[in-house]
Amino acid sequence: MLHLKPYPIKISGSTLDEDFRAVVNAISPFLSADRKEWLIRRSNKLDYVNDNRPIAKLYEEHVRVLLQAHILPTEIGAALFKLLPKDMTIWIVRFDDLAQASFGVCNAITSQMTSRLSDGVRILFSPETWAYTACGKLPGYRADETLLHEMVHAVRLARFGFEGTNHDPLRMNKDHEEFLAVQMTNVYRSEKKAKLFNHAYMTSALGTQAEVERTLASMDFVTALESFSDDPFVAAVAAINTPFNPFRDLTRLKDQARLNQQPRPNQPQRPQVQQRR
Repeated sequence: MLHLKPYPIKISGSTLDEDFRAVVNAISPFLSADRKEWLIRRSNKLDYVNDNRPIAKLYEEHVRVLLQAHILPTEIGAALFKLLPKDMTIWIVRFDDLAQASFGVCNAITSQMTSRLSDGVRILFSPETWAYTACGKLPGYRADETLLHEMVHAVRLARFGFEGTNHDPLRMNKDHEEFLAVQMTNVYRSEKKAKLFNHAYMTSALGTQAEVERTLASMDFVTALESFSDDPFVAAVAAINTPFNPFRDLTRLKDQARLNQQPRPNQPQRPQVQQRR
Protein backbone atom coordinates (compact mmCIF):
# COMPACT_ATOMS: atom_id res chain seq x y z
CA MET A 1 0.00 0.00 0.00
CA LEU A 2 1.26 3.46 -0.90
CA HIS A 3 0.23 6.77 0.68
CA LEU A 4 0.78 9.64 -1.76
CA LYS A 5 1.78 12.21 0.86
CA PRO A 6 0.91 14.99 1.57
CA TYR A 7 -2.34 14.21 -0.23
CA PRO A 8 -5.15 12.04 1.18
CA ILE A 9 -4.61 9.46 -1.57
CA LYS A 10 -3.91 5.81 -0.82
CA ILE A 11 -3.04 3.39 -3.62
CA SER A 12 -3.51 -0.31 -3.05
CA GLY A 13 -2.49 -2.92 -5.59
CA SER A 14 -3.65 -5.84 -3.49
CA THR A 15 -4.84 -8.89 -5.40
CA LEU A 16 -5.65 -10.82 -2.22
CA ASP A 17 -9.35 -10.39 -2.97
CA GLU A 18 -8.99 -12.15 -6.32
CA ASP A 19 -7.01 -14.94 -4.64
CA PHE A 20 -9.75 -15.30 -2.03
CA ARG A 21 -12.49 -15.43 -4.67
CA ALA A 22 -10.59 -18.15 -6.51
CA VAL A 23 -10.68 -20.25 -3.33
CA VAL A 24 -14.38 -19.53 -2.84
CA ASN A 25 -15.13 -20.60 -6.42
CA ALA A 26 -13.07 -23.77 -5.92
CA ILE A 27 -15.10 -24.80 -2.88
CA SER A 28 -18.42 -23.47 -4.18
CA PRO A 29 -19.90 -27.00 -4.65
CA PHE A 30 -19.82 -27.27 -0.85
CA LEU A 31 -21.36 -23.83 -0.20
CA SER A 32 -24.92 -22.60 -0.29
CA ALA A 33 -25.64 -19.87 -2.82
CA ASP A 34 -26.19 -17.34 -0.03
CA ARG A 35 -22.94 -18.27 1.70
CA LYS A 36 -20.97 -18.01 -1.54
CA GLU A 37 -22.48 -14.61 -2.35
CA TRP A 38 -21.67 -13.37 1.18
CA LEU A 39 -18.05 -14.49 0.89
CA ILE A 40 -17.66 -12.88 -2.54
CA ARG A 41 -18.99 -9.57 -1.19
CA ARG A 42 -16.67 -9.77 1.82
CA SER A 43 -13.67 -10.33 -0.45
CA ASN A 44 -13.70 -6.65 -1.46
CA LYS A 45 -12.34 -5.73 1.97
CA LEU A 46 -9.04 -7.32 0.92
CA ASP A 47 -8.55 -4.49 -1.60
CA TYR A 48 -7.57 -2.27 1.33
CA VAL A 49 -4.95 -4.38 3.09
CA ASN A 50 -1.21 -4.25 2.53
CA ASP A 51 0.06 -6.69 -0.10
CA ASN A 52 3.85 -6.79 -0.34
CA ARG A 53 3.99 -9.02 -3.40
CA PRO A 54 5.68 -7.62 -6.53
CA ILE A 55 2.46 -7.50 -8.58
CA ALA A 56 0.86 -5.22 -5.99
CA LYS A 57 3.91 -2.96 -5.75
CA LEU A 58 4.08 -2.67 -9.55
CA TYR A 59 0.47 -1.46 -9.69
CA GLU A 60 1.05 1.08 -6.91
CA GLU A 61 4.15 2.46 -8.60
CA HIS A 62 2.41 2.72 -11.97
CA VAL A 63 -0.47 4.72 -10.47
CA ARG A 64 1.94 6.89 -8.47
CA VAL A 65 3.84 7.80 -11.65
CA LEU A 66 0.61 8.69 -13.46
CA LEU A 67 -0.36 11.01 -10.62
CA GLN A 68 3.00 12.56 -9.79
CA ALA A 69 4.71 12.66 -13.19
CA HIS A 70 1.74 13.25 -15.50
CA ILE A 71 -1.21 14.85 -13.70
CA LEU A 72 0.19 16.82 -10.77
CA PRO A 73 2.74 18.87 -12.80
CA THR A 74 -0.07 20.38 -14.90
CA GLU A 75 -1.96 23.48 -13.78
CA ILE A 76 -5.27 21.64 -13.82
CA GLY A 77 -3.77 18.76 -11.85
CA ALA A 78 -2.31 21.11 -9.24
CA ALA A 79 -5.69 22.86 -8.90
CA LEU A 80 -7.43 19.52 -8.41
CA PHE A 81 -4.97 18.21 -5.82
CA LYS A 82 -5.09 21.50 -3.90
CA LEU A 83 -8.83 21.09 -3.34
CA LEU A 84 -8.78 17.49 -2.09
CA PRO A 85 -10.19 17.45 1.47
CA LYS A 86 -7.39 16.59 3.89
CA ASP A 87 -9.65 14.64 6.24
CA MET A 88 -11.04 12.17 3.69
CA THR A 89 -9.20 9.30 2.03
CA ILE A 90 -9.28 8.81 -1.73
CA TRP A 91 -8.57 5.14 -2.41
CA ILE A 92 -7.28 3.99 -5.79
CA VAL A 93 -7.57 0.23 -6.23
CA ARG A 94 -7.62 -2.23 -9.09
CA PHE A 95 -10.48 -2.47 -11.55
CA ASP A 96 -10.44 -6.19 -10.90
CA ASP A 97 -12.26 -9.24 -12.23
CA LEU A 98 -15.34 -8.56 -10.12
CA ALA A 99 -15.58 -4.97 -11.39
CA GLN A 100 -15.07 -6.12 -14.98
CA ALA A 101 -17.89 -8.64 -14.62
CA SER A 102 -20.19 -5.88 -13.35
CA PHE A 103 -19.19 -2.91 -15.51
CA GLY A 104 -17.39 -4.30 -18.57
CA VAL A 105 -13.69 -4.39 -19.36
CA CYS A 106 -13.11 -0.86 -20.72
CA ASN A 107 -14.18 1.05 -17.67
CA ALA A 108 -13.15 2.80 -14.47
CA ILE A 109 -15.55 3.64 -11.64
CA THR A 110 -15.51 6.29 -8.91
CA SER A 111 -17.92 6.20 -5.98
CA GLN A 112 -18.28 6.77 -2.27
CA MET A 113 -16.89 3.90 -0.19
CA THR A 114 -20.22 3.64 1.63
CA SER A 115 -23.37 5.70 2.07
CA ARG A 116 -21.39 7.67 4.69
CA LEU A 117 -19.25 10.20 2.86
CA SER A 118 -16.82 10.33 5.79
CA ASP A 119 -15.75 6.76 4.92
CA GLY A 120 -14.01 8.13 1.83
CA VAL A 121 -14.08 7.82 -1.95
CA ARG A 122 -12.90 4.90 -4.07
CA ILE A 123 -11.55 4.85 -7.63
CA LEU A 124 -11.54 1.48 -9.38
CA PHE A 125 -8.85 1.90 -12.02
CA SER A 126 -6.23 -0.27 -13.71
CA PRO A 127 -3.58 1.44 -15.87
CA GLU A 128 -3.11 -1.58 -18.12
CA THR A 129 -6.77 -1.37 -19.15
CA TRP A 130 -5.98 1.95 -20.84
CA ALA A 131 -2.83 0.89 -22.67
CA TYR A 132 -2.80 1.68 -26.38
CA THR A 133 -3.05 -2.04 -27.15
CA ALA A 134 -6.16 -2.37 -24.94
CA CYS A 135 -8.83 0.31 -24.39
CA GLY A 136 -6.62 3.38 -24.79
CA LYS A 137 -6.28 3.62 -28.56
CA LEU A 138 -8.24 6.87 -28.85
CA PRO A 139 -7.10 10.26 -27.52
CA GLY A 140 -8.85 11.02 -24.25
CA TYR A 141 -8.73 7.37 -23.20
CA ARG A 142 -5.06 6.98 -22.27
CA ALA A 143 -4.17 5.90 -18.73
CA ASP A 144 -3.32 9.37 -17.38
CA GLU A 145 -6.35 10.93 -19.11
CA THR A 146 -8.71 8.30 -17.72
CA LEU A 147 -7.26 8.69 -14.23
CA LEU A 148 -7.64 12.49 -14.45
CA HIS A 149 -11.28 11.95 -15.49
CA GLU A 150 -11.86 9.77 -12.43
CA MET A 151 -10.02 12.21 -10.15
CA VAL A 152 -12.47 14.92 -11.24
CA HIS A 153 -15.30 12.67 -10.05
CA ALA A 154 -13.37 11.96 -6.85
CA VAL A 155 -12.79 15.59 -5.89
CA ARG A 156 -16.44 16.38 -6.58
CA LEU A 157 -17.66 13.47 -4.46
CA ALA A 158 -15.18 14.20 -1.67
CA ARG A 159 -16.26 17.83 -1.44
CA PHE A 160 -20.01 17.56 -2.04
CA GLY A 161 -21.02 13.90 -1.71
CA PHE A 162 -23.23 12.04 -4.16
CA GLU A 163 -26.31 14.04 -3.14
CA GLY A 164 -24.47 17.31 -3.76
CA THR A 165 -23.33 16.46 -7.29
CA ASN A 166 -25.36 16.94 -10.45
CA HIS A 167 -26.62 13.69 -11.94
CA ASP A 168 -29.37 15.26 -14.03
CA PRO A 169 -29.36 13.76 -17.54
CA LEU A 170 -27.63 15.67 -20.33
CA ARG A 171 -27.77 14.70 -23.98
CA MET A 172 -24.71 12.92 -25.37
CA ASN A 173 -23.19 12.84 -21.87
CA LYS A 174 -25.29 10.56 -19.62
CA ASP A 175 -25.34 13.27 -16.92
CA HIS A 176 -23.79 16.60 -15.92
CA GLU A 177 -20.97 15.01 -13.91
CA GLU A 178 -19.73 13.02 -16.91
CA PHE A 179 -19.98 16.15 -19.07
CA LEU A 180 -17.81 18.00 -16.53
CA ALA A 181 -15.21 15.23 -16.36
CA VAL A 182 -14.93 15.01 -20.16
CA GLN A 183 -14.44 18.76 -20.56
CA MET A 184 -11.92 18.86 -17.70
CA THR A 185 -10.01 16.08 -19.46
CA ASN A 186 -10.13 18.16 -22.65
CA VAL A 187 -8.54 21.09 -20.77
CA TYR A 188 -5.89 18.71 -19.39
CA ARG A 189 -5.15 17.46 -22.90
CA SER A 190 -5.01 21.03 -24.23
CA GLU A 191 -2.43 21.87 -21.58
CA LYS A 192 -0.42 18.95 -22.94
CA LYS A 193 -0.60 20.43 -26.48
CA ALA A 194 -3.30 18.12 -27.84
CA LYS A 195 -5.05 19.27 -31.01
CA LEU A 196 -8.06 16.93 -30.93
CA PHE A 197 -10.67 16.80 -28.18
CA ASN A 198 -13.67 14.71 -27.17
CA HIS A 199 -17.10 16.06 -28.05
CA ALA A 200 -19.01 14.22 -25.34
CA TYR A 201 -19.04 11.31 -22.90
CA MET A 202 -21.31 8.96 -24.84
CA THR A 203 -19.41 9.16 -28.11
CA SER A 204 -15.79 8.59 -29.00
CA ALA A 205 -16.01 11.30 -31.67
CA LEU A 206 -13.03 13.65 -31.75
CA GLY A 207 -12.83 17.17 -33.11
CA THR A 208 -10.58 20.18 -33.35
CA GLN A 209 -10.96 22.97 -30.82
CA ALA A 210 -13.25 24.86 -33.21
CA GLU A 211 -15.39 21.77 -33.87
CA VAL A 212 -15.84 20.91 -30.19
CA GLU A 213 -16.58 24.54 -29.35
CA ARG A 214 -19.33 24.48 -31.99
CA THR A 215 -20.80 21.48 -30.17
CA LEU A 216 -20.59 23.30 -26.84
CA ALA A 217 -22.18 26.49 -28.25
CA SER A 218 -25.62 25.12 -27.47
CA MET A 219 -27.78 26.46 -24.66
CA ASP A 220 -28.07 23.12 -22.87
CA PHE A 221 -24.29 22.72 -22.75
CA VAL A 222 -23.74 26.38 -21.85
CA THR A 223 -26.27 26.01 -19.04
CA ALA A 224 -24.45 22.89 -17.88
CA LEU A 225 -21.13 24.77 -17.80
CA GLU A 226 -22.78 27.60 -15.84
CA SER A 227 -24.19 25.15 -13.31
CA PHE A 228 -20.67 24.35 -12.12
CA SER A 229 -19.51 27.96 -11.77
CA ASP A 230 -19.77 27.95 -7.96
CA ASP A 231 -17.36 25.00 -7.66
CA PRO A 232 -13.91 26.31 -6.55
CA PHE A 233 -12.21 23.70 -8.74
CA VAL A 234 -14.08 24.89 -11.82
CA ALA A 235 -13.27 28.51 -10.93
CA ALA A 236 -9.58 27.62 -10.64
CA VAL A 237 -9.60 25.84 -14.00
CA ALA A 238 -11.34 28.82 -15.63
CA ALA A 239 -8.23 30.87 -14.81
CA ILE A 240 -5.90 28.48 -16.67
CA ASN A 241 -4.68 29.82 -20.01
CA THR A 242 -4.88 26.76 -22.26
CA PRO A 243 -5.96 27.04 -25.91
CA PHE A 244 -9.08 24.94 -25.24
CA ASN A 245 -10.89 25.95 -22.07
CA PRO A 246 -14.69 26.18 -22.19
CA PHE A 247 -14.82 27.17 -18.51
CA ARG A 248 -12.74 30.27 -19.29
CA ASP A 249 -14.55 30.91 -22.57
CA LEU A 250 -18.07 30.47 -21.21
CA THR A 251 -19.20 34.00 -22.12
CA ARG A 252 -18.07 33.59 -25.73
CA LEU A 253 -19.75 30.19 -26.00
CA LYS A 254 -22.93 31.61 -24.49
CA ASP A 255 -22.98 34.48 -26.98
CA GLN A 256 -22.53 32.02 -29.83
CA ALA A 257 -25.30 29.80 -28.46
CA ARG A 258 -27.67 32.78 -28.44
CA LEU A 259 -26.77 33.57 -32.03
CA ASN A 260 -27.39 29.97 -32.97
CA GLN A 261 -30.88 30.21 -31.47
CA GLN A 262 -31.87 33.20 -33.57
CA PRO A 263 -34.01 32.35 -36.60
CA ARG A 264 -32.14 32.60 -39.84
CA PRO A 265 -33.39 35.17 -42.34
CA ASN A 266 -35.52 33.72 -45.11
CA GLN A 267 -33.53 32.78 -48.13
CA PRO A 268 -34.58 34.70 -51.28
CA GLN A 269 -36.79 32.55 -53.44
CA ARG A 270 -35.68 31.74 -56.94
CA PRO A 271 -38.02 33.10 -59.60
CA GLN A 272 -40.22 30.43 -61.05
CA VAL A 273 -39.68 29.69 -64.70
CA GLN A 274 -42.80 28.98 -66.71
CA GLN A 275 -42.58 25.57 -68.22
CA ARG A 276 -43.29 25.10 -71.94
CA ARG A 277 -46.28 23.00 -72.72
